[in-house]
Amino acid sequence: YGTLPSRRALKNSRLVSQKDDVHLCIMCLRAIMNYQYGFNLVMSHPHAVNEIALSLNNKNPLTPFLPAQVCKEKHRFERLMEYFRNEDSSIDFMVACMQFINIVVHSVEDMNFRVHLQYEFTKLGLEEFLQKSRHTESEKLQVQIQAYLDNVFDVGGLLEDAETKNVALEKVEELEEHLSHLTEKLLDLENENMMRVADLEKQLLQREKELEVVKVCWGGLMIKEKDEAFRRHYGSEPPPLPSAEPPPPQPEPLEETLRLPVLPPVEAAPPPPPPPPPLPPPAPPLPGKCPPAPPLPGASPSIALTVGLS
Repeated sequence: YGTLPSRRALKNSRLVSQKDDVHLCIMCLRAIMNYQYGFNLVMSHPHAVNEIALSLNNKNPLTPFLPAQVCKEKHRFERLMEYFRNEDSSIDFMVACMQFINIVVHSVEDMNFRVHLQYEFTKLGLEEFLQKSRHTESEKLQVQIQAYLDNVFDVGGLLEDAETKNVALEKVEELEEHLSHLTEKLLDLENENMMRVADLEKQLLQREKELEVVKVCWGGLMIKEKDEAFRRHYGSEPPPLPSAEPPPPQPEPLEETLRLPVLPPVEAAPPPPPPPPPLPPPAPPLPGKCPPAPPLPGASPSIALTVGLS
């Protein structure tokens, strides 16, 4: 105990001498309550809120920056909002107030109570003041204001979303019911088509069998008709049909057996002759009597007459 105090101890003692113990405790509580776990521990203590409220009765002007004055208030947080909206308030005090509001409102797990706290600050004019102070020069204050606006609950928007969701759910139920009906109809149509296909296959098999029977009968009738026509035309038995068994030996044909005459091959008809040339014009008519030829020189008249008559 006889040692000299260290420099750190002297510095802390000077700090305590400059600032009272109450303000130092409030600063420690603020540092602890910056974290969720520390905030829960402080709020769970039975005397923490009373001690923070009693710290307002302090001569240090910086002490009211952190706690809220609750004496003689008609509404909770009323005095805090008066100090916060005061133009003469320092930036550090406004930052501390916004930190306190964010912790109080956004650290509650119960959503209904969270909306209730948010509504209390809204009635005191917090949102209107934040809209005006969004473009402040202090970056710390801008961060706290933006944090509150990002985490705030829009009850009207949530109500509209809930109504839209209900309408969408009803529409989904209708579509699912319609889809189930269409699925049932599709199954019925598939069953009907399967039955029709089976019936058509049976009919096709029956028609194929009938066609085979008709082919066999028609082939026998055609053979019989050919045999009868051959008998009527030639008066002899038709040649036997080929079969798997060898045919029995036939006797040698007699000379009196009817032999079919072999007709000469029909030659192609010659082309028609060309048309005859046109006839010449008729000769002029001859006279009734030919004149006698003149007598040859040195011939007798009888000879001349004979020659003329001839």
